[in-house]
Amino acid sequence: MELEELRKRRKQINAEYKKNEKAMENVLSNVQTLADESIRVADVAHNAEQLLDDLDREFEIKTGLQGQDIAFLFLATGLQCLRIYGLNKLTQREKAGRITNDDGSYTLEGKIYKKEKQIMKRFNNGVQEMPELYYAPLNQIIANPKVPYDCTKVTGEVNFFQHANHRFSTLGHDPIFGLFFGTANILTNTISTTVKHPIPRIRTSHVFYQTEIMKRGDLKIGSPMIQAGDIFPCSTIEMCFHVKQRFEQDKKSFAAALIKQILHIGTDMYTKAGIQFPGANLMLTPKQTEKITKYVDWGTGVKAGTSAVFSELINGLISLLHNFMYSNKLGISRDVYNVRTKKIVMCSNAIASGSNIIATGLKVASGNESAIKDLDIGGILVAVHHLIEDPKYIRKLKEEYIFGNFNQMVSGEDLKLLEV
Repeated sequence: MELEELRKRRKQINAEYKKNEKAMENVLSNVQTLADESIRVADVAHNAEQLLDDLDREFEIKTGLQGQDIAFLFLATGLQCLRIYGLNKLTQREKAGRITNDDGSYTLEGKIYKKEKQIMKRFNNGVQEMPELYYAPLNQIIANPKVPYDCTKVTGEVNFFQHANHRFSTLGHDPIFGLFFGTANILTNTISTTVKHPIPRIRTSHVFYQTEIMKRGDLKIGSPMIQAGDIFPCSTIEMCFHVKQRFEQDKKSFAAALIKQILHIGTDMYTKAGIQFPGANLMLTPKQTEKITKYVDWGTGVKAGTSAVFSELINGLISLLHNFMYSNKLGISRDVYNVRTKKIVMCSNAIASGSNIIATGLKVASGNESAIKDLDIGGILVAVHHLIEDPKYIRKLKEEYIFGNFNQMVSGEDLKLLEV
């Protein structure tokens, strides 16, 4: 081998040696990196329980109510309590037939009755007619201070309402079936009641005014056209036939009667006797219906639905305003911040409903059984819903937060291994 070729070969061997030496160094460095990473992962695994507890505490601290959150909690609770008080005040039970309070202000019934008079004036066509069998003229429907199914006087010695309040025997006072029967009774000067013996059935009778001047309490079940002492029941089917004719030929009278029916249910709904739930007097005796309505009635249901809607509107408003206050400077994600929002809604609903339950319970315990109707059923249902559903949402986010961060600890940063 020539000298020149020998030198070339030596340089090649030296270069390969240096290259292999560098590769060996990189391999050793990578091994050390992997060893360090293994030690770190082993350390994380060894302290997993403590790390998970730390992440749990960290989540609770970050989602705990603080500063402005407390202010929102007080605001939300105040609005919910104001809602409960306001609805109870608006739906306060009053004596039936009372138009004004002692201070001269209108009762709820008085306000509705005043509104009814304003509406009825628009239907007045100036035509004066006399009532006939199965026919109440428009001028009577407009001027009549009461509806015919409010009548309690009977011609003859007949136990017409079975010792119960007349509302629980008459179909016109049913909030749903009354839309037909009540309207029909107004159009035909009749009263439709439920009879349980000997078989369940509907009984319809004529109603008339005892004097030409229509006054409250002047109505009587029967007919001035026949001998005194006969209650003169009439045909429910024939009543329906006459109502059909009125609808086809006199829609103005039909509309006036329907509006009068709806407003009348409104005037009776928050009186002390109340209005039964739909169909109650079709299935139960008047006395049983009256007993149930003493504790829970149609007005309670309407109030509960209204209360639930307003409760959720307040929850939505508070959630919206609280989310407007989010900032990256808080050092938490929006999802974690939303947990605070959920806690505000959940706590405010629970506090407001809890205070209502306690206040109502104290009234009932003191002997005021009718105070059970002050119970905020709609708000309580909303509160229970949030107490069930919101913790599920919070628990899901908590799991994602804890295990997401723990997995990140296990994974660590990307390993920067040297090229071999």
